Amino acid sequence: MYLNLSRNLSAVEIRRLVELIDGEHFSGPEGLGERCFDVLCCCFETAERVLYEIASDKSQPMERRSNALYMLNECDDETLEENREHFQSNPRTDDVYEWMFQPVGEPNE
Repeated sequence: MYLNLSRNLSAVEIRRLVELIDGEHFSGPEGLGERCFDVLCCCFETAERVLYEIASDKSQPMERRSNALYMLNECDDETLEENREHFQSNPRTDDVYEWMFQPVGEPNE
């Protein structure tokens, strides 16, 4: 039932799920970000499009955009690093990628 419910999520519902994880963690057994990603994997064809829209939307909060970009990269740091050139060269995502990888100690905008 869980899988069937997840497959039927609309773009609006996916967007709302991503909004709900602002400020949440992606690691550990209670990492709500990873639980959200687990759900979105069941409808990734639609979710992928919505996540890219969020990551590219400069009017969205930077944290939400970075969460979307992270989920687009399967919540995997190595995959995110492998795709670095693509996201840094894309004017729609270059700022969020740079924000995610600011050196420690530099303030986030």
